[in-house]
Amino acid sequence: MIAACGGSSSPPPSSSPPPGSGDAIQITGRERFGWTQTADDITALHFAVYVDGARTDLPSAVCNGSAPAFDCKSPLPPLNTGRHVLEVVAWTLVDGQTVESPRAAPLIVQMTGSTAPEAITSSMTSSVREQPSPSAKNTAPSCGLAPVSADRFILWTGAGEIRMVDRTSLASRALSVPRVSEGWSLIGVGAHSRFGENGWIYTVQRNANGDELRLARYRDIEGVLGEALVLREVPLSGAPARSRISVRESDRIYVALLTAGGNPAVSTSSRFLIRLNSDGSIPAANPTGSIFMSAEGSPLAVDWASDDEVPWFIEGEGTDGYVLRRRGAAVASKRFRGAAAPVAMQFTDAAEANRLVVIQSDGAVTTFARTPAGWTLGKTRAATQVENIGDALLFSDGDLVTCGPDRDAGYVVRRGSVPE
Repeated sequence: MIAACGGSSSPPPSSSPPPGSGDAIQITGRERFGWTQTADDITALHFAVYVDGARTDLPSAVCNGSAPAFDCKSPLPPLNTGRHVLEVVAWTLVDGQTVESPRAAPLIVQMTGSTAPEAITSSMTSSVREQPSPSAKNTAPSCGLAPVSADRFILWTGAGEIRMVDRTSLASRALSVPRVSEGWSLIGVGAHSRFGENGWIYTVQRNANGDELRLARYRDIEGVLGEALVLREVPLSGAPARSRISVRESDRIYVALLTAGGNPAVSTSSRFLIRLNSDGSIPAANPTGSIFMSAEGSPLAVDWASDDEVPWFIEGEGTDGYVLRRRGAAVASKRFRGAAAPVAMQFTDAAEANRLVVIQSDGAVTTFARTPAGWTLGKTRAATQVENIGDALLFSDGDLVTCGPDRDAGYVVRRGSVPE
């Protein structure tokens, strides 16, 4: 039984002793689990569960009954095969601060259900339905991913939601963020390279006309994005569908403007890469205002090697042709073909930049290797079933996390691997 909410605004430790070595409840992962909530009024309460100490919200929890006790139930959070300890909490917001109840008595489960070896899937339902215009030629993707650390990443949606996700369990918690201004849409989120020290998270917003971009910075304070600061508003001559934010070791901010993954023929404009100082000012060395680099075509994906300011990027070329390109002291490129448009690219060895992974919108993964003679095409792994990928993120140990829309205005996060 969960006590009524009260106490600290930070998550409290478990109020129960560590579970013993008794038998765990055998589950497949498709069950629901339930608890009793004591409260005079349940309308202001939300619920979350700590899985082996990692917190994830339970947005699909429902409660029935009447005061003083309510019977509640929820689908299980994503679980890997093995033994887990679940501890439910109730929470609410008081003056903008999250207030949690003590954790309920632990429930010990043994996950016996199996998942496909290539993917662990977590379905998450957006609380705001996206309604893109059918006539829009360059609409924002349903979701995007951004690295935070070796064990966490950010998931953001075109509907304006931002979540912090644990890489191992795919458990997530929503970050409370001020609403996007009327007439503006979210097209990118990123974390500072020293997020653990400063807690800074950046957002990129685009106005409805597609002629202005806004870069804002927030500080993550226990799940609430506060200290909002608009760093810069930049005029545009096109309407990018999405963006990627990178804060390099020089502490400069780079915003790469990209087109929609499934629409390589649409040009975002000649403005491709925006470079700003950490305070939003324009570096004196920029060739034209905030614009650091332009592109002739429609960049679909981008990544940096080491601390080089000049990134590699992929442009569309025809209906199923693409080119990997870089401009700088030396111009290099590699043409290739694919059944679906690339939505993300990432170097597996940023220091050397000799191996590159390209993820396509249907879930296929292609690797490239760089030799003294230039880039060579490596393995291509087709998806076992056609997926709808909006973005992808590769970790140093080979974990590949992807996200994409589902049929109910939500999104699906999957974790798999890439071919060696």
